[in-house]
Amino acid sequence: MSDKQDGQSQSPEINLWPPEGFHSYYRVTERLEGYADFSYDFVLPNNFQEVDLSTVRLGRHGGPNARDSRFRRELHEKVGAIAVAGGHVEMAMKRLLLVLTSPPKAHFSLVDETWATLIKKLVKQCTGSDERRIQLATLLDWAEENKLKDRRDRAIHADWWDYHGVGIRRSRFERGNNGKMINSTLSDLGEDAALLSHFAGELDSLLGNDWIIARLPGPHLVRPGVAASTLSR
Repeated sequence: MSDKQDGQSQSPEINLWPPEGFHSYYRVTERLEGYADFSYDFVLPNNFQEVDLSTVRLGRHGGPNARDSRFRRELHEKVGAIAVAGGHVEMAMKRLLLVLTSPPKAHFSLVDETWATLIKKLVKQCTGSDERRIQLATLLDWAEENKLKDRRDRAIHADWWDYHGVGIRRSRFERGNNGKMINSTLSDLGEDAALLSHFAGELDSLLGNDWIIARLPGPHLVRPGVAASTLSR
């Protein structure tokens, strides 16, 4: 794919720096152990008493380039995988909570809760009274040890530095706290998605046959003696 097909101009826009009204700026080179060095310019308004780079308005001189576009596709694929896997986890928690607490009905309005609350309600079901609840307790302990909620939140509730050359970097703002910078790798993001996907699968397996199951077309054999009915929607 050419640079033009990437939606980028062959010649970057030349802008004036610093923005009008500023008479000086800072040039910074970051050197972080384990990560490649990179540089940027920034300006500080007169009314700012301190610098918190987690809140910075990031851009590139001349606008995003072709390498930025390629990097964004790769980053979006990784973050998107985390978002999808996280959604599967929430759905699986809601299904399982309904099965454990009431006659199974696909009424998700009854379990319209945050991730944290769903976990708390599932923990309350870990009474050890049957094999499913015993396995659930083990699974929830594993999820806590691997900080799966944090992995999901750090990807979804983050402001990503989505430009080539800055590594895999994001600003994260936890409730009641100022921002912080998180540096990682694409491999780290792949691991986050894989662990979340595994968690969703294990939660789903605890349902057994106690929830609606659907399968798209693909290689399979129909069990002998089982009849099929045709429905249209």
